Amino acid sequence: MGIAVPLLLACTFGLSVVCAAQTSALCRLTAYRRDPLSGLFVRRAWERGLRGASRRGRRTHPGHRLAVVMADIDDMRRHNAHGHDGGDRAIRAVGRRARRSALAHVGRIGGDEIAGLLWVAPDADPSTVAAEVEAALATSAEAPSGQAVPVTVSVGVAVVGQEGRSVASAIDNASRHALTRKASKRLDPAAAVTQQLPKVADAAPVGPPTLAAATAV
Repeated sequence: MGIAVPLLLACTFGLSVVCAAQTSALCRLTAYRRDPLSGLFVRRAWERGLRGASRRGRRTHPGHRLAVVMADIDDMRRHNAHGHDGGDRAIRAVGRRARRSALAHVGRIGGDEIAGLLWVAPDADPSTVAAEVEAALATSAEAPSGQAVPVTVSVGVAVVGQEGRSVASAIDNASRHALTRKASKRLDPAAAVTQQLPKVADAAPVGPPTLAAATAV
């Protein structure tokens, strides 16, 4: 009896240590996979998860094609003018919007660059899908003054299989389209379609919107 109690306490303590270690390891794994600013996958986790996301999508969306979506936040210089963490607020706002959108397997793969996946109908027009995603991710961030600062993105979409594209070439192609779109907005602000932006604390889930032609992975 005198031995049993200390042994039980030792076992309980040992179990607590193991559980704490496992919890700590899980926290480290989550932190490793998720970007703390945007809440999206970090680049390495996003790239490693592409094959699994693609495999799941093929099972759940027969007859559709995989589309890679790349989005760049517009005019980060303007956001940084609202304080040293103005850019962070813009990234946080877009990350929150992306997590609630129809995009799947979404990651922050660069400073202001976000990537995600959609399954689209075979006849879907990438430009139309890109415009829908731009509308879905449009949001605003609150400046220290309380002012709501509009946050928009430039989006490129490339469909895997179109013109013989692999996933890797679709990523490159979508990224180039996003940069081209971003440059066109800088040269001609009228090229950016004016959108009704939601309030900072938007509550409703977002699209892409009509996506009759696209669904999440």
